[in-house]
Amino acid sequence: MLGEVPRLDVDPPKCLMANAFDALACATHPSAAASADDQQAVLEAAKQSGAAYLNVTPWLCTADICPAIVGVNIAYRDRTHLTTTFTMTLVPVLKEALNIRHA
Repeated sequence: MLGEVPRLDVDPPKCLMANAFDALACATHPSAAASADDQQAVLEAAKQSGAAYLNVTPWLCTADICPAIVGVNIAYRDRTHLTTTFTMTLVPVLKEALNIRHA
């Protein structure tokens, strides 16, 4: 079971357009983006169903920020959904986390 995608405080496309030279203005602190209560609820649901749990927050946030742009990619298409371009960069990371060797 994948954990919740951290939620940004702002609408990323609008914020990035308004802050073209300061993308960090569109970042959210991890404590606001990835509520510990929400993460715990998903973890508990995974345990109850016998599923493994994979926290995706480290793929999107550092200890200090959850940025709208990760690496060279705009990560979010809105406050809670990731762009296709960014999710494609996560394929190798997800394969490694799931111990998938082929495909």
